[in-house]
Amino acid sequence: MPEYDLSDGKVKVTITGHITNKAFADLLIERPELTLEEVMYLDCIAKRHSERLTSVQIQKLVEKELIVKNGEEWTIVGEILPTNPPTNPPTNPSTNPSTNTIIPTRVKRLLDLMDNGEYSLSQLMTLVNMKDRRSFTMNYLNPALEKSVIVMTHPEQKNHRDQKYRKV
Repeated sequence: MPEYDLSDGKVKVTITGHITNKAFADLLIERPELTLEEVMYLDCIAKRHSERLTSVQIQKLVEKELIVKNGEEWTIVGEILPTNPPTNPPTNPSTNPSTNTIIPTRVKRLLDLMDNGEYSLSQLMTLVNMKDRRSFTMNYLNPALEKSVIVMTHPEQKNHRDQKYRKV
């Protein structure tokens, strides 16, 4: 059953369960400004029921760069595997042209905030206004390293005391 928090004049609903679509869960974390209506549309996409949405609703999600066409069906951005690129990849900065893979929105946000310098882990966390090292590493740094859009200055020693990161 959902848990409700009515403090601060807002309704906060917490639903505990298993993640069945990581891209959808990540998008909800990355984009807290999404309306309930948009989340409901995305839920239809995640459950492969895009036929339940009107063309206007689909267009709204496309314009916000929340979904992309993958063959004959719509998928949530970030859900596409590198080995299965979309038929018509989006022509926006969230696509890495060297690998034609989709870059998660949060990683794109981090890249947009970085210049060409080198950053410590704490400096990167400050850029995206995060305080929890574990959450930052899991949601920003590791995906960026996996997509090869950020590199370590000491790749041979992951926990080097002078470890810094830079954009590729």
